[in-house]
Amino acid sequence: MKAISSISVIISLVLCTASLSHAQETVRLQLKWLHQFQFAGYYAAIEQGYYAAEGLKVELLEASTSKPPTQVVLDGEADFGISGADLLLLHAAGEQIKALAAIYQHSPSIFASIKHDDIQNIHDLANKRIVLEPGSADLLAMLKAEQLELSSIQFLEHQFTPEPLYRGEADAISAYITDEPFTIRQRGQQPVTFSPRSTGIDFYSDILFTTQDYLDKHPKTVAAFKRASLQGWRYALDHPQETIDLILEKYPTIKSRAALEYEAKRSVELIRPGIIEIGYMHLGRWKHIAETFQSVGMLDTIPDLEAMLYKDSLRFSERYPLKLIAIYLISILTLSLIAWKEWNGRRRLENEINRRKLSDKLLTERENAYQALYEGAPLAFIVWDNQLVISHWNQAAEQLFGWSAEEAIGQSAMDLIVPQSALPAINQGVEKLESNSPHTQINENVTKDGQPLWCRWHNVPRKNRDGVITEFHSIASDVTHEIERVTQLEMDCQNAHSENQAKDLLLARTSHEIRNPLNAIMGFTQLILSDSKDDDTKDMAQTILEGAEGMLRILNDLLDTAKIDAGKMNVNWAMIDLEAIIRRETKLFSQLIENQGLSCQVIIDCAVTKIQSDQRCIQQILSNLINNARKFTQEGGIEIRLSEKNARQLSIQVKDTGVGMNPQTLERVFEPFTQASDATNQHFGGTGLGLSLTKKLTELIGGHIYAESELGVGSTFTLLLPKQR
Repeated sequence: MKAISSISVIISLVLCTASLSHAQETVRLQLKWLHQFQFAGYYAAIEQGYYAAEGLKVELLEASTSKPPTQVVLDGEADFGISGADLLLLHAAGEQIKALAAIYQHSPSIFASIKHDDIQNIHDLANKRIVLEPGSADLLAMLKAEQLELSSIQFLEHQFTPEPLYRGEADAISAYITDEPFTIRQRGQQPVTFSPRSTGIDFYSDILFTTQDYLDKHPKTVAAFKRASLQGWRYALDHPQETIDLILEKYPTIKSRAALEYEAKRSVELIRPGIIEIGYMHLGRWKHIAETFQSVGMLDTIPDLEAMLYKDSLRFSERYPLKLIAIYLISILTLSLIAWKEWNGRRRLENEINRRKLSDKLLTERENAYQALYEGAPLAFIVWDNQLVISHWNQAAEQLFGWSAEEAIGQSAMDLIVPQSALPAINQGVEKLESNSPHTQINENVTKDGQPLWCRWHNVPRKNRDGVITEFHSIASDVTHEIERVTQLEMDCQNAHSENQAKDLLLARTSHEIRNPLNAIMGFTQLILSDSKDDDTKDMAQTILEGAEGMLRILNDLLDTAKIDAGKMNVNWAMIDLEAIIRRETKLFSQLIENQGLSCQVIIDCAVTKIQSDQRCIQQILSNLINNARKFTQEGGIEIRLSEKNARQLSIQVKDTGVGMNPQTLERVFEPFTQASDATNQHFGGTGLGLSLTKKLTELIGGHIYAESELGVGSTFTLLLPKQR
């Protein structure tokens, strides 16, 4: 126990001594740009005390136009720096560069311009003015890969501001996709961007580096600085809002909160902390970058890449003595277990290999079928990750939006096809998808040439094997014409409603104006009939009275029709006796029928004649049907029959031996203002409103009416009424 205690004391003293030895060490970090979220991890490492815990005091140096960040570090004016894949070109040129960690797994570098006719694709940059920042090797590689003559382009020095683009002093600028597209939209304009990723050039970016000389002299400092920096990046990405507050409070920046939030969100897409360890670098990826430089003529031979990449120079036993022993023991146990299981594992391995070969074959067949379906689908089929970065884009999507697959893949949908007006709807849709809910919505989009269109989107979230949503699958169809038709239909409905209201108002006012003189005419006519003893005078008065009553019926029919159309006709439901109503209405017309020399017969063929309905409506229906039969019958008679149609309905038939109707008139008999012919109208009178109103009243009380007729023989109108409401 005493020995263990002594060892603990010694270890503590060693740790304290090491900590004190670094307490006063100051290092300088040369930034690639001005203060913004691009360097959030270094701000967080200072604020959270990660550098202080490693015995470091860090000074952050903003970039300047006088000297590139790489040259500042090479000249010894800073100990560490941040740059891009141009570090490889410097290493190939003989500079003693050491790449420590790649913060951005995908380069955010782009050429940005404001949308106008002069620049539609990357080849339009020829003979243009481009503001270019130092270290933009991937952008130059893209221009060379697209076979643009660099000598045809006028490159201007970058002043750390996009203002030359806005003032028209430059046609395009080198920028980050995390920054300038947002700024251009904020100014009410549409950005045009060209990314190296669309041409297959995908480099590391924002690489933390130092020199071989500094590493040789300060190996522990380099290890501590890298360790604390990556710890700061992890904290910043886990707490973006807190980090944005820190930047706004302590680091002078020209960016607004909204711009920093946009930058933070897009940075996560490029750093990919949930998939790849922050700072990770792979030798094979650097080899691919070197081969890309070589293919476009920016590099003659590929240098020793391992010599450029940082490896901790401290002995493993010096840094991790207890861990070394533990790993050694675990290794022995593991090897023993492997040796014990090897003989059995070989047999299982053979079976697994055969099973996987079969699975790979089936998977390949399914993938080929899926690819054929995906590419040949008649609708736009798009796949994007949970940051809305496009990973698949089929031919129908190219035709719908105008962007080729090469242009779209790797870009954010928010930059390509989403206008500012649609952002709230898109954000709501993404929230539903992130809650694992398939979602269908219609929203406005925009094509490559700036034309607006409406699309219906069917979106489905997709999970990985761990159950985490990593991408969305979407199908889009153009519904612009459908939206336009619906909009026009709504306008037509509103206009029709307004016209109906105007018609009803005119009808009500006209009825009121006509009723007053009409009532006076009828009153004076009745006085003449009662007081006059001259037969000729009485005949004229009777004619006037009948004409006035006819006009009154027309007004009533018009008003009732308008009420039904407007939904203002009230139905008073009650138990009524159909037999009593039929006999009463028939009696009202009996004198007129007898005067015409016609017979009239009422037949009751059912025991129960009571139903639940509206008495006023049925009276008006019967009045119209009996009066119609009387008016169009010159000889013979009228028969009114009440019978039971079935267990749920009673039937009232009004049959006459009148002039009848031809098939064409019968087909339109319930339409308003329908008469058999002008001759019929002149001979029998009427407006054709009565039967139209009769049909509407029948439907209002839940009934049904139809007609049968033969020209010169007569007509039968059948009214079917429900027994119960």
